[in-house]
Amino acid sequence: MKSLIIYFSRADENYAVGYIDKGNTEIVAEFVQELTGADMFKVEPAVPYAADYRTCIEEAKQRIGNAPIKERLADISSYDTVFI
Repeated sequence: MKSLIIYFSRADENYAVGYIDKGNTEIVAEFVQELTGADMFKVEPAVPYAADYRTCIEEAKQRIGNAPIKERLADISSYDTVFI
C-alpha cells in the first residue's frame, strides 16, 4: 500500500516560543512518515514568507485567496492513502 503525506509547515519566528528551526506540522509529518513509510511532499509558497512573525501574518492575509506554490504534484492517483 502506497501512502503520501502532503503538508505545509513554517519555521523561523513563532508567536509562542520565538525562533524555531522546524515547524510543528513538519515534525508531525516526519513522525507519521516514520510510522508509515509514506512519501512526503512539502507545500512551499512560490515566494517565501518573511522570517519575522508579524510580517509573515500580514503577507499571509494578502495571499490567502491566491497563494501560488513553488511545486505542484503532477498525479497522486498511484497512492492508496494521502495524509494532509
